[in-house]
Amino acid sequence: MTLSIIDWQILETPFGPISLAWQAAGLVALNFGDDPSYMRAHVERHKLGTLAKEPCATGPYEEPFQQYFSGALNALDQVKVAPIGTEFNMSVWKALQAIPAGQTRTYGALAKDLGRPGAARAVGLACNRNPIAIAIPCHRVVGSTGKLTGFAGGLDVKAWLLDHEGVATQDAQYRLI
Repeated sequence: MTLSIIDWQILETPFGPISLAWQAAGLVALNFGDDPSYMRAHVERHKLGTLAKEPCATGPYEEPFQQYFSGALNALDQVKVAPIGTEFNMSVWKALQAIPAGQTRTYGALAKDLGRPGAARAVGLACNRNPIAIAIPCHRVVGSTGKLTGFAGGLDVKAWLLDHEGVATQDAQYRLI
């Protein structure tokens, strides 16, 4: 059996580099930073193939991400994603993709929308396990009081993304300067 090569690319963003990994089915991982070790581990853990040794100079997801960071907030809506997770995680990730740019939901509200009231912590764990942040917009989920809570890129990046989308947050201390 031949394992497929998973291509990846480093993109510069207003808050630093991100790395994207993809296969024919779509985007499989996004990491904050330019170190491929997270993506390599993700690809190996899920037996997706082998991460290419070197990043691509360009890739199929560069343009939609550049458009998003330039203000076209819906540019990532049509990005093909191919996450791997449990049935519950997949349902949460699909629900995250239904949250429009410029809006937020609480973990509890998302749990209720999924027909699982009382599963706010499980929703939070699924958000934590989201392998494709930004494209699967877990940054749009906030605590029950509206406070920012965990995010793989850090709360300052979560605040930046929400501010970029026009969401006023209560957590001014996380603002990037």
